[in-house]
Amino acid sequence: MARRVSPIVKRNALHIMQSNGGDIQATHIRTGVPVRTLYTWRKEWWDQQFQQQTPLSQSAAKPALTATGDFKADLSQLRLSILGTIEKVLEAPPARTQRQYLDRMRALAGLAGIISKLNNVLGIDAPAPTADQGGASNC
Repeated sequence: MARRVSPIVKRNALHIMQSNGGDIQATHIRTGVPVRTLYTWRKEWWDQQFQQQTPLSQSAAKPALTATGDFKADLSQLRLSILGTIEKVLEAPPARTQRQYLDRMRALAGLAGIISKLNNVLGIDAPAPTADQGGASNC
């Protein structure tokens, strides 16, 4: 028969798990809660976070961009809108599955490509990557 765990122990274990990046083994060692139970609690927490996430619906989405007749101003407006979308994706709760994570990364890569092309058309120079950002090093 499964042993009942008090809500205080569960809350404490979830707090520890969140503070250590979701590491089940480290949480198990610190709390003594069985690993399988921690996996279940983490999944419940992820499901709860996912349900609280509000998807962009047509009614909640920003109104469509309106053309002003000024080509560069319209592209700048589009660029800012895409940057706002990228920011929302980055602030979203963590992906629940590897597939969601990969889908999110593909979407970000596509949006980054569009931003790059808009920057070229608008004459906006992107800063050169530094060594710690994956650029070439002079070593």
